[in-house]
Amino acid sequence: MPGVGVVSLVWLAEIRIFLEQVEDSVNEGLDWHDVPNVLSRSSYAPSVNLEVGDDYEYSYLYDLDRMVFTMDERIHFPLDNLPHYNEWLSYIGEDGSEASCILPSTPEVYRVLAIDRLNPIKSLTSSEQADLKLYEEATPQISLWHGGGASHLLSSARNIAKVTFIGFISARYATISIINARYDDLILEDLAMELLASAAPAASMLTDSSDADNWLWEMESRLSKAKRMRSRSRLERCNTFWFRGRLIVLARTLVMECHFKSKIGFVVRRAREKGLRECTALLWSVDHVAVVVVADGKVSHSPAIPIIAAYGKEVGGFNSAFDSGLELMMHFLSPVAANGGNSFDACLPLDAFLRIMDFTDKSTSTALARTAKALRLEWLKHPWIGPFLVSGPSANDGFFAHFEKTGQPFKIIMRPFRCLPYMDDDAKVERREEVKYVVYRLPFRYIDYTRFSYFHMQGVPEFERIHGYELQVEELTAEGEYVCLPPESVFRL
Repeated sequence: MPGVGVVSLVWLAEIRIFLEQVEDSVNEGLDWHDVPNVLSRSSYAPSVNLEVGDDYEYSYLYDLDRMVFTMDERIHFPLDNLPHYNEWLSYIGEDGSEASCILPSTPEVYRVLAIDRLNPIKSLTSSEQADLKLYEEATPQISLWHGGGASHLLSSARNIAKVTFIGFISARYATISIINARYDDLILEDLAMELLASAAPAASMLTDSSDADNWLWEMESRLSKAKRMRSRSRLERCNTFWFRGRLIVLARTLVMECHFKSKIGFVVRRAREKGLRECTALLWSVDHVAVVVVADGKVSHSPAIPIIAAYGKEVGGFNSAFDSGLELMMHFLSPVAANGGNSFDACLPLDAFLRIMDFTDKSTSTALARTAKALRLEWLKHPWIGPFLVSGPSANDGFFAHFEKTGQPFKIIMRPFRCLPYMDDDAKVERREEVKYVVYRLPFRYIDYTRFSYFHMQGVPEFERIHGYELQVEELTAEGEYVCLPPESVFRL
């Protein structure tokens, strides 16, 4: 070949030898320890140990068609831009449910290219092109909204929503981080709705293990139906729904300009079809969110604001981009009935309403909140976390609370199960082995369908790690100080 240097010829010869060793499939009778020496066109890779003596097995796949290196089906790197082994090892870990994942702090240069190669974003369809034309005809204005100005009455509910949202991200980061790579395989509306619900103030029920066991039993009984659902045509997916008075529009991406504008045009078209004078919509790609407002024929929208795309990208211990995006979502997803609770004509004085709420348990207070605006507002102001009734926020992201059975005051801090680096053995051992007092967020219906694969046991994923939150409980002593209680003592309350 004219113009080809000696180095290139050597490289081509090596690639030829490499490709000649590729087999059509993996011989499943091989000893798994011999598998790294086997090249195959199989769509999956068998599991091997990452290090000698490691208790956990991982799979490795070299995708030569798309030039992507995949570990354990969920961690993707560009094959032609792999970092050095020691650096690469610092980018992998396990999420809150102990599934292998790429860490949120991994540089985008390694993440974005691999995902784009696995599942490139397609061109606009004919209907999306029509929506793009609607956008251009509407001449919308770009506006900047923020999540400030929220009522202090919902401060506890908003703080809980922030913790539950972060916890759901970290518990399912192995799936959420590659949502674009698996976009066609996921039943996206379930995952997107669960994320939105976890970020919505007062939308999550945090309970103890008995209620969680009942939910899990009911979900396991639906498992066979869920398996049938995931085999349905993806054309049946629902990409729009209403939630708390907002039109939620799911999108594959909001960072490509033509796709972003076409989704805004879709909101314009839907508002016209429904004859709505006003319509507020959230465009939601999971990685980003955008607000669209259609009012009296005028259209305004925010830019695409990073949410998951900003998760774990702290600078100096702060993540202003993630916090700003989450505040915006919580602002637009706050309960509709939360406003106007202070000015009303009631047949009973307000202190009587408040005294009634003092005598209620969790289920009774929830039921009474549906009967009157005053009781609704009190229920929103004082949410339940397991058996604890929150009286208000405290320092260090905690809450002052009273125990349901005795009314005894405590201070509680709710912590999610976070993503941990693969190299942090001490933290991983502590998470698996130390006793913790855990409360559970009852989900709507979310099951991680990507866990039904060749290398994972079939069944509902471990509930505790997906929807559980560690609760640190501090008791008020006679000296007026709060002292941390060990989990064993909390169980005996």
